[in-house]
Amino acid sequence: RFFYVSTRLLNNSQLLFVDENPDHKNEFKNTLIIHFNGGPFKLNINSLMNEKFLRAWSTELGAAVLMIKKPEKDEDNFPAILNQYFQAYMCLMDNAKSLLNMDIKKIIISGDSSGGYCAMAFTNLLIGINLFEKKDIRIPDLLLLEYPNFSWELNRSSVSMSLGATNNFMTHDLFKTFVHNYLGEYRDYRNMFVSPLYTSDKVLEHMPIIRIFFGDKDTGRDEFLRGIYRFRNCKDIRAYNFLELPHAFNGIEQPELYEMVKDFIIEEV
Repeated sequence: RFFYVSTRLLNNSQLLFVDENPDHKNEFKNTLIIHFNGGPFKLNINSLMNEKFLRAWSTELGAAVLMIKKPEKDEDNFPAILNQYFQAYMCLMDNAKSLLNMDIKKIIISGDSSGGYCAMAFTNLLIGINLFEKKDIRIPDLLLLEYPNFSWELNRSSVSMSLGATNNFMTHDLFKTFVHNYLGEYRDYRNMFVSPLYTSDKVLEHMPIIRIFFGDKDTGRDEFLRGIYRFRNCKDIRAYNFLELPHAFNGIEQPELYEMVKDFIIEEV
């Protein structure tokens, strides 16, 4: 069926045929950052919040940043969403020169919250196709995951989930909305395309560099720690726990905090 993936190109100096980047940014001039928006599926409420953060990356790195919004139709749930992302990615890889006027040297895939899940599940899909269908699809060089959802299991409990009483960004009711909007009646949580927590060892062997960022006041903190432990044998993984930060700290209107987190992530890139 016909579909489209809503995207927004936040910066690409190559596309404009203007090189305004200073010398220290030249190493990123052929870097493409693809960011998956967080927030509930079928509701792109995080677009404006993420745009501020992503524009900072684009400006300071001089890289092309492509923001991918979630499909909003009722039938756009699992696995249709991942399939749409895959088709869009393949189109972009095949036509980068004509669409972006750049020869892509490095691909960074990022995502926050449910977008972090999308980034991880999407990478699982690319690696799985290469392994099991003997393809040679380009795998991203780096995953930047900000407080990502590693599992959609509704009945799992943890100490950090109690923080939902004071963290309005991620309550249990909101989490149930995420699950319903994305999975519908599908409930095989141990599918690695549904819950990256269950990614197979064979796929993990081929994972790119992974960087994970989360706050210790996040309701999903314990799930992040489980995920980090599960991915411990990946070739290069690091996780950073920011003290006193809740879920969705990208959108907190505190200039000092925003600059600290932004600079820290940019240094890792």
